Amino acid sequence: MSEPSLIPDFAYDPPDTPLQILYEDAAIIVLDKPAGLLSVPGKLADRQDCLITRLQAARWNALLVHRLDCDTSGVIIFARTRVAQGFLG
Repeated sequence: MSEPSLIPDFAYDPPDTPLQILYEDAAIIVLDKPAGLLSVPGKLADRQDCLITRLQAARWNALLVHRLDCDTSGVIIFARTRVAQGFLG
């Protein structure tokens, strides 16, 4: 008998949509996260495409503050400085 997988089995097919920046200043970046896109990279190689990776390609200094579930769409805030990240966290 095989051991049960610790990672839920689902087909990850992230939407091919451009970043939708709702607000940006020197301290924070606010994005509209589409449903179906991970907030952070997954553990498996085929789950590396995610919101923070896409954002950091355009804004290298983006720092994670919170996450939304893959199937959840909505507003997500990223910090641009460690001070802002600590304050928001």
